[in-house]
Amino acid sequence: MELTYTILSGKLDVNKKSCKIPFALVFEKDGIFYIETFLTKKDFISDEIINYYFLIGKTKKGYEIEITGLVLKNYDYQSKRLELECEGYIKLTNNKIEHQENHEDKIYGQRLWFLEVEGLKMKFANYSETIKYVASEKNEKIDFDHTSCSIGLDLHSENPGNHIHMIFYKKSDNENFIIDFTKQKGYSYLSFEYYNKIKEEIIHILSFINGGKISIKRELTGNSYRLNASSSQIEFIYSKPKIINTSNSDFIPINKHHSYSHEIFRDVFLLCFKNYLEHNRKLELNSLVVSLNNSLHANSLEDRFFILITAFEKIANLYFRANNKKENPVLDSNVFDTLLKPELLKVIEKNKNHIKPNQAYYNLKSRLGGLNNGKYETTRVLLDFLDFAQIPINETVSNIVELRNKTVHEGYIGKTYEEKLNNYLIMDNILRDCLLNIIGYSSYRKRFVKYFDKSEISHKEPN
Repeated sequence: MELTYTILSGKLDVNKKSCKIPFALVFEKDGIFYIETFLTKKDFISDEIINYYFLIGKTKKGYEIEITGLVLKNYDYQSKRLELECEGYIKLTNNKIEHQENHEDKIYGQRLWFLEVEGLKMKFANYSETIKYVASEKNEKIDFDHTSCSIGLDLHSENPGNHIHMIFYKKSDNENFIIDFTKQKGYSYLSFEYYNKIKEEIIHILSFINGGKISIKRELTGNSYRLNASSSQIEFIYSKPKIINTSNSDFIPINKHHSYSHEIFRDVFLLCFKNYLEHNRKLELNSLVVSLNNSLHANSLEDRFFILITAFEKIANLYFRANNKKENPVLDSNVFDTLLKPELLKVIEKNKNHIKPNQAYYNLKSRLGGLNNGKYETTRVLLDFLDFAQIPINETVSNIVELRNKTVHEGYIGKTYEEKLNNYLIMDNILRDCLLNIIGYSSYRKRFVKYFDKSEISHKEPN
């Protein structure tokens, strides 16, 4: 474990009880923070099953520190030595910095300066040019070292400006990425308060195009910052296990070539992000992204497919409820009653002698009467959602929908390994296409299987 902070004085709170601590050491191991300290009270430890401790204090460097979500790991009653694990975050505040607050800050609150992101894998879209002179000879070097794009917000959002610029670049001391929000034009900026309202959507849409889980490790806000994103007046550092994405999906090819990244990031954040915000409220797109990521790490193809078919049913039912679907007839009643129903009755009557037992004959005739009642069974709910998401309903897609019953009730997804893998990949590609079509994305996609012809789709895609 690595020592990260030394707390010279402070107190612990739990269940409306407080205890002063003379000092505490904060360690980090694999992204998780651990705290060691000594108590000054004998009866302070809570005996309830679930308790979160809260620590506030002063660090050796003079920062105010708050640590949330602390859980008890070990306590020695004799020495009163306490070990805690952080499941929340550490907040550092440097009040030594003086700053004259401007008018916009007073209205909208403090600004978000930087985010540190873990788990992201991408090729940069933009380059920096370096010119050096060696013995009067000019040497130029081009390095693709950042991606520049903007987030498009709704005109009526509770944020100062609806066009927020951001720059992605790699940290110099680890594999994490920095998102820089300091280079804004005019009066626009992303307030920390509004960021917290759209934080989950930023995480999940970035995780989706990344093809694997990402997390926010640090948030830098407050009145001032350092240019290299090393610190700011207020920092939030999250205690989370380090992300190890052993298998990322490259359905959105941000890690392939810089030319792809430029167009993808523009489409996703500038053109589609506000659509993602809107549809996430009704369809819980964040939940779909989590299921897609989880399926990549499941142990078997059956487990992977079951995760996705469950996610498929969930979002389809959310769409059904959000749109107050009514049980209208499948076909026009006149067409069914005057044309189809009499013909179907003739077929049943003609084959009466072959329909055994007799009860089956009468059951068929009875069910025929309700064939056009438009009851929304699971299959129709799924197909209606696919139609909304602009997925062509062809034989391949219909087969996947029909496979749902055998998967849910029997755990069946195919006979051979090749068939199982193909069905899983089709389901994965359909759901990724659903999300992208819903938010209006029209840039690059890298499908693993072909489940439709280009002539069958109505949305735009690059050639």
